[in-house]
Amino acid sequence: MKQQISQIDYKIIEWIRVNVKRRKWMTWIARTINIVGKGGLMWIVLAVALMFTKYFKVGLFIILGDLGYFVLIESLVKRFLFRNRPFVDNKLIELEVKKPGNSSFPSGHCVIAMCSTILLFHISIWIGLIALVFTAVIALSRLYLMVHYPSDVLSGLLVGAIFGVILSLFL
Repeated sequence: MKQQISQIDYKIIEWIRVNVKRRKWMTWIARTINIVGKGGLMWIVLAVALMFTKYFKVGLFIILGDLGYFVLIESLVKRFLFRNRPFVDNKLIELEVKKPGNSSFPSGHCVIAMCSTILLFHISIWIGLIALVFTAVIALSRLYLMVHYPSDVLSGLLVGAIFGVILSLFL
């Protein structure tokens, strides 16, 4: 099963490399998302802002989700389930961002974004939907920049959703 998923991942990344036209504006957006999403920075800024409103608890839980990611996923899972990034496995990929140094699996940007999105639905459906669209853009940017395989992105979204749902039980 793992080998079949890897084969599909390689084929999708190669299709993206060959067929997705690089546009300056798309690359700029993807690179910007890469920077502001690193370590959950933008979500932490949003969470801190929420902590000065009546949504203190939502902000606090976004920060807890971010911390949970670093403790459980970054420190443990990524070390034990190490996976090369696409640009390491395919030398034809021209990287447009600084080389990430850790494991590709799962996408940390996606874990934190999805967890935060689930929690933002507790403020309002509209804020949650806006966050969900932004999370989709983050996920696509990880593929566009070729710093993750599709299964890394999907697993990141799934893990983030699980974190978000678990934290939501305490809101």
